[in-house]
Amino acid sequence: RGYPKPTLQFMKERLAGIYPLYAFGVLLSLVIRLARGAGPLPWLGGLLQPWLLQAWLPPYAEMSIQPHCWFLSCLPLYWLAFGKLVPKVQNMGIVACFVVLVALSLIPWVFVVFIPWALPD
Repeated sequence: RGYPKPTLQFMKERLAGIYPLYAFGVLLSLVIRLARGAGPLPWLGGLLQPWLLQAWLPPYAEMSIQPHCWFLSCLPLYWLAFGKLVPKVQNMGIVACFVVLVALSLIPWVFVVFIPWALPD
């Protein structure tokens, strides 16, 4: 196991660890859903789920076959960024890391608190 690995090889190895069980779970959930007469999913939700893209459109993360697996769709982006970010973070000092973490933690506040105040009623 040599490091650093090429990004796509790194992603392939990670997906090989989770995707078979995930795909089995999605298929099993779909069979159970259809057996109960719940009907098919929205077409876009059904298209996004197998490609691990359901959390990128929040309404479909909640209407997917396995809504509790939303976090799995965040992993491929994390894996893509991992190889590039780790060396940068390793070279940062503690103060720089703290500043970056505080800045990143403020992003949700901008969308939840400050933007609604700016919108007209």
